[in-house]
Amino acid sequence: MIPVELKIKGLYSFKEEQVIDFSTLLESHLFGIFGKVGSGKSTILEAITFVLYGESERLGGKDNRKYNMMNLTSNDMSIEFVFKAGTPRVTYKAVAYAKRNRKSFEKIGTSERKLFKQKAGEWIPIDTADIDQIIGLTYKNFKRAIIIPQGKFQEFLGLNHTERSTMLKEIFHLQKFDLSAKVNILQARNNEAVSNLVGQLEQLADVSPDRLKEQEKELKSLTISRQKAEVKLKNNQAQFKESEKVKSLFEELIIAKDDYLTYGEKYEARFQEMEKEAQKVAYCQQHFRTDLEHWERQEKEVIALETEVEKTTKKLQSIDDELVSAQKSLKDIKVERDKKDDYLSVVADIDKGIKRADFLVQKKKLDAEWEARSKEIEQLEKELASYENREKSNKTRLEKLELKRPSTLEFKVKEWHSALQVFEQDVAAFKKDLKDRQAQLDKVLNAKDKIIRPIVKILPKLQKLSPMEGVDLLKMTLQTYTDRQKRVSEKEKALLTQNALVEHAGQLVDGEACPLCGALEHPNVLTAGDVKQEWNQVQVELKEISEFLESGRDVLLKLHTLAGDLLNHQTQFNEINTKIQKLEKAKIKHLQSKPWKEGATTSLEDILTKVEHAEETEKEMASLKEQIAKNEQVREKSASRLKVVSADVADLEKQRNQWQSKVDLLSEEIAPEIMSHIQAYSIPEMESLRQKYQQKIIKNDRLFLEREQQVKVLQEQQTALTTTLKLHTKNLQKEKKVLDKINQKLAKTLAHSAFDQLEEVKALLAMKMDPQTQLERVAKYQKEAFAKKQKWQELQAKTKNLKFDEKAFTQLQQLIQDQQDDLKNKVGAIAQVHALIQELIRRVAQKKDIEKQLKALEIRADHIKTLKQLFTAQGFVNYISSVYLQNIVHAANHRFQSLTKHELALELDTDNSFVVRDQLNGGKKRNIKTLSGGQTFQAALCLALALADNIHELTKSEKNFFFLDEGFGSQDNEAIADVFNTLKALRKENRTVGVISHVDSLQQEIDVHLKVELDAEKGSLVRKSW
Repeated sequence: MIPVELKIKGLYSFKEEQVIDFSTLLESHLFGIFGKVGSGKSTILEAITFVLYGESERLGGKDNRKYNMMNLTSNDMSIEFVFKAGTPRVTYKAVAYAKRNRKSFEKIGTSERKLFKQKAGEWIPIDTADIDQIIGLTYKNFKRAIIIPQGKFQEFLGLNHTERSTMLKEIFHLQKFDLSAKVNILQARNNEAVSNLVGQLEQLADVSPDRLKEQEKELKSLTISRQKAEVKLKNNQAQFKESEKVKSLFEELIIAKDDYLTYGEKYEARFQEMEKEAQKVAYCQQHFRTDLEHWERQEKEVIALETEVEKTTKKLQSIDDELVSAQKSLKDIKVERDKKDDYLSVVADIDKGIKRADFLVQKKKLDAEWEARSKEIEQLEKELASYENREKSNKTRLEKLELKRPSTLEFKVKEWHSALQVFEQDVAAFKKDLKDRQAQLDKVLNAKDKIIRPIVKILPKLQKLSPMEGVDLLKMTLQTYTDRQKRVSEKEKALLTQNALVEHAGQLVDGEACPLCGALEHPNVLTAGDVKQEWNQVQVELKEISEFLESGRDVLLKLHTLAGDLLNHQTQFNEINTKIQKLEKAKIKHLQSKPWKEGATTSLEDILTKVEHAEETEKEMASLKEQIAKNEQVREKSASRLKVVSADVADLEKQRNQWQSKVDLLSEEIAPEIMSHIQAYSIPEMESLRQKYQQKIIKNDRLFLEREQQVKVLQEQQTALTTTLKLHTKNLQKEKKVLDKINQKLAKTLAHSAFDQLEEVKALLAMKMDPQTQLERVAKYQKEAFAKKQKWQELQAKTKNLKFDEKAFTQLQQLIQDQQDDLKNKVGAIAQVHALIQELIRRVAQKKDIEKQLKALEIRADHIKTLKQLFTAQGFVNYISSVYLQNIVHAANHRFQSLTKHELALELDTDNSFVVRDQLNGGKKRNIKTLSGGQTFQAALCLALALADNIHELTKSEKNFFFLDEGFGSQDNEAIADVFNTLKALRKENRTVGVISHVDSLQQEIDVHLKVELDAEKGSLVRKSW
């Protein structure tokens, strides 16, 4: 973290806003912030820690922190801190703000902290909880490594091992080395894998190389048995093949014989008949077919014409009948159509009836409205009578209440008494507040004795003085002691010189020249005893001064704060007391201004009672007046409504008469018979009746036209059919003459043939036979019958010397089948054994692989067990913490040995506690607590710088920043010179160190610094040295 700018206002002794620009301070690498005790130097660091973390080194949450941090003369407090952090550098702004409650001085109203991140020139708000991550340190570690407050510089050195390890873990994020959880996960996964492999091995327990050999031996035996079975089967199959050939010859002989006998002899007579029939058909086709086909065509033509004549005759008769019927229907329709005018008259009457009914509906609506308005008039008249009675009653009651109202004087008495009660209540409240303020003053005064207790023996006068007087006395005393400290320090330097002279004086010899003055005689030689006694007195005096200064500064700060609190409480106490006195005077003046004279007949109590009741009377009177006003408004509204409704009723009466006149006029225009018929009908029913008459008129017109058109069409059809019938009759007679000629020719041909009747000829021609094809089939049969007979004779010759035993053949066939089944079983058994061997080979290899994996996992389990022991209970984290601490000690020793002139060295003991190796005493180790105050400061400084180096390396920041507050009180002048030489050397390391101190002599060592001065009116002011 690199500071950029800090603004402080209203914090502790800072009243007006002070702005600190760190740019010049950072460029110098070593700068200081100086000022007297109580000037507000340490407030600068506290402002930074509070705005960043919301924490205060001086005050905890229970100390009413916000009230006590705010300047007692300020109404608000603000802190604004701009800084850079992270890699790459990002600019942030932290803001803290608080405002005092206007009504209660001790209460702080608005109070908040905010954090912003600069992006593209704008401040983007972020969560204040992110500050630990941004800076990389918690509040506690921030105080130990970056900004070390007053009195906390040696805290890191004094932490126990556990606290120091926790601090290093937080700063360097060593928790990442806590790998116990991950090791547990590895162990669980490894155990699960081992369990899985063991389970797989259990499933392969029966797998072994010996079992594999047994199966291979079984495979060899089965293979030999299969080969023998194959040889036997092959021999029997060859014998069976020869037997099959003989069997086939005998079977062919039987088939050939049956084929010839069933085909040749059986069908011979049939084929002879087919030959004769084919010859007859051929004759008929040659001599009769043409004439018969002509006769058939002619006969069909005659039949068709006879059918057409008959059909036309029937159709003509149907048309005649239909024409007569249509003409009769046309006549009837014409009679009905002639009534159209009568129907139109009825429709007109129905329309008037509908209109009349509509008028009646309108009149009924007006009747209903007229009746409703008449009832409303009746109701309004009743309401008006009621309103008038109510108004009369309210006015009578109001007149009676007017007589009970109090006078103006009586009201003044009531007001006077109320004001007196307010005076008494205010006085009581302020007296209670005054008592509380007195208790707070007593508490502050009692706290003074506790604060001055450490120095009361030196300054007993403080017990009798007020806190502010005590502050003045203590300032003077502290200045006296500071001056005395300077004088004694000068004396200490002189004694150091004398000590060196003592060493030189011990080497002087009478008669020999002194190397310093050249004298040969040495009458009063300085002895070590004289110097040592005075040296011890100086050391005791310096210790007493230092202790008083340290205690006195602490008491001064607390006493100064207490004085401010006392002044604040005293001011408030006086203000309240003044207010009480003013109220008491005002009360006396009020008592003297009674509005009534002494000795009046009416007592104060009676007047108050009357006024109290007067309030109720006034309320009732107001209520009555309001009711009278409302009643008048409602009455006027009702009267106005009555006038409007009455006019409406008159208008409705006029409209009702008009509609009734229209109804009567229409009733007279409608025919009496129609009126009597439709009078009870509703409008929809009358509209339906009208529609029926209209549809009847339309229907009659349509039917008349349709029938008229139908008669015309039928007459045209009758004429056409009569002509067609005459034509068909003439053609029929002509075709019958042709048919007679064909019959005569066929009779002559039949007489010259072998047939007796023409029907026989027709039957032969109807057979659909092709005589040529039939004769070819007969010839083919004769040829095939000859071939079958020849084949039978050939097979008889082949089987003449052969024999076939059916039983022996069946036995041989069954034997072959048995041998094939046996061979199939042997092949199946070989395949099963072969498959089992392959599976055994695979499973043996699998078992070897699983055993190999299991062995590897068991070795891994041992390694994981070792890791688990290493990482248990954050052992590895503590080890890494020890390594970091060792590196910090190693780095710190370079500066510490230089500061102690290589007389002392820092080391870690076996329990990681700090020890010192004393080179002046044989290099022996001793406890860190045995160091003097100055040596402890040097050790703490070196450790703090080394810790800051490591944080700088961790955050990879461009610069290393470090703040030190009041760490030089225990150092002598020579040690301070050594320390500052060390601090100045840090400039070469790109490090910036800020030093806060009240020691004036340090300003000579640090050129660039800020001077903080406490102004009585303006508060703490920050001034620059450049």
